[in-house]
Amino acid sequence: MMKLNHDNRLLVIVFVNGSDATGQSISENHLMELHADGAVSTAVRVPLKKPFTDFFTATVRAGSPASNLLELLGTQQGIANTVCYARIRLK
Repeated sequence: MMKLNHDNRLLVIVFVNGSDATGQSISENHLMELHADGAVSTAVRVPLKKPFTDFFTATVRAGSPASNLLELLGTQQGIANTVCYARIRLK
């Protein structure tokens, strides 16, 4: 999912599930920035107790104002039949 930040930066949040380079199992959300020249920043792990596996974000395309908050609404790993919400302040 993509979000336009209050200072016009384009941010992407993704769910990552699988194994890292050492074979360690991972399941987490990552945030990165897409730059105007096509470059992508290094992904940063979003420190949630349980990662969001499927989610929506509040975006300017859907009528929400650009802001420094990332709001997620969706399902989290290991929590069945429940819609969860997270509000993350971006720096």
